[in-house]
Amino acid sequence: MSSLRVDSLRFTFEASVSADKYDDWRHVNSDWSDRADKKKMDVVAVEPVPAVETLWMIEVKDFRIITRQPRDSNLAGLPQTVADKASHTLLGLADAATNARNPGERRLSSQSQTCGTTRIVLHLEPHLPSGAHSALFPSGFAANVHQRMKQLVAHIDSNPLGPVHTMRCRSAGSLFLSGNAARRKKRTGPSGCARHVATRRCDSLIWNHQTTLPAP
Repeated sequence: MSSLRVDSLRFTFEASVSADKYDDWRHVNSDWSDRADKKKMDVVAVEPVPAVETLWMIEVKDFRIITRQPRDSNLAGLPQTVADKASHTLLGLADAATNARNPGERRLSSQSQTCGTTRIVLHLEPHLPSGAHSALFPSGFAANVHQRMKQLVAHIDSNPLGPVHTMRCRSAGSLFLSGNAARRKKRTGPSGCARHVATRRCDSLIWNHQTTLPAP
C-alpha cells in the first residue's frame, strides 16, 4: 500500500493504485512552460479497475481548525476553485506525460492519458457548528458546494464526490468517505471497500483506509 499525507490527513491506497501529490510535482511547479495561473489538485491517482482504468483527481479542504480568514475562493468560490483545478490538472498531466523530467511524474501522467474514466473528489473536513468560525459556513454549505460543483465539472465527471467527510465503517473497522444522504448497502466495491459499506458512494472510492490525523 502507498500512503500520502495532505495537510492533516493521510490517505492510504491499495498497492495496485498509482497515487501521488500532484500539487508538489516539479513539472507543474517549475518546469511546465504554461504553468502561470494554473491551479493544481492535491492528489492524482490511477486505479486499474476491470475493463477500464480510472483517473482520480482529489482536492482536500480541512476546515476543522481555522487560524486565519479563509480566502473566498475556498468558501463561496470553492466549487469554481475545484472546477478550475480539475481542468488545469488535466492540462498539466497531458503536458507532463510528454515533457516531465521526473520519471515518476512522467510515468503517472502517462498512465492518466490512457484512462477511460475520470473522477473528481472534494474531500472536506467540516468546521464544527459550535466552532469559533461557524458563521463562515452557513446551513447547507456542503450541499450547496456539492450541487454547484456538479454543474461546473459535469463535462469531466457527471457525478463528482463531495463535499465529503469521514465516517467509520463498523463492519470493517476502517474509515471511508461519506457523502450527503449516506445510506447502508451490502455490496462489494473496488480497492478494498468493505462488503458492508456505510455510504451509497463507497463502490466508487479508491482508498480503503483514510485516517484523520490530529488537526494542526
